[in-house]
Amino acid sequence: MSYAGVRSDYSKLHRQQLEKIIGRTLPKGAEVHHRYDWKIFNVVICENHAYHHLIETRQEAYRKTGDATKRKCQYCGQFDVISNMKQTPGHNMKQMTYQHKECVSINNKRYRARRKGVS
Repeated sequence: MSYAGVRSDYSKLHRQQLEKIIGRTLPKGAEVHHRYDWKIFNVVICENHAYHHLIETRQEAYRKTGDATKRKCQYCGQFDVISNMKQTPGHNMKQMTYQHKECVSINNKRYRARRKGVS
């Protein structure tokens, strides 16, 4: 089974466990977010995947920098304030990706050099 399949099984299990605890089914599209352990007071019911992703993103930034508003550069992996970064829509057009302007420039130069070498 692929990692995606395992992840899907965990998501279903968490959803079922939470539905049992609260005594009703969750709305369609809702996702369960929990921190580190499976305790009811560590659970957030997210209205959709985008909100769940926002929580995960802010949690990672806070754990690594102490500031939940910072974002991680897609290229170098460093966290920085949003004003120092370029924002572009992610692959599914619902979530933003962030890149340092310098990292975008370096990446574009590497891409052009590779393309030039291929022809």
